[in-house]
Amino acid sequence: MISNKGFLVEHITLLCEDNDTSGVVCMKENNTCGIAASDDKFLGIMVNNRNGVAAVQVKGYAEIKYSGDALELGIEKVCCDGEGGIKSAENGREVIVLSVDTSDNTVSIIM
Repeated sequence: MISNKGFLVEHITLLCEDNDTSGVVCMKENNTCGIAASDDKFLGIMVNNRNGVAAVQVKGYAEIKYSGDALELGIEKVCCDGEGGIKSAENGREVIVLSVDTSDNTVSIIM
């Protein structure tokens, strides 16, 4: 079995303007993240939010939803899709796409 879970995973702590506890986030203002709208720059994945302070995964392996056309394997540029996932974007953040599950609309990436 192949597993990349835990590979170079890094989190940062930011203030959070939203009460949500999961999904992709973007920067909203100084040291503050928030749930991303469509086409926002992809910062990372919120993994915890307690009392307005969020842990955000900004690096490493992750499994995440995507929307739109299936992402290509290899290096892909992505942005936020406004639905808690990512989508392909010409000027987005580069990630490595390891696998694509078109039946579940999920991808395995390394940020």
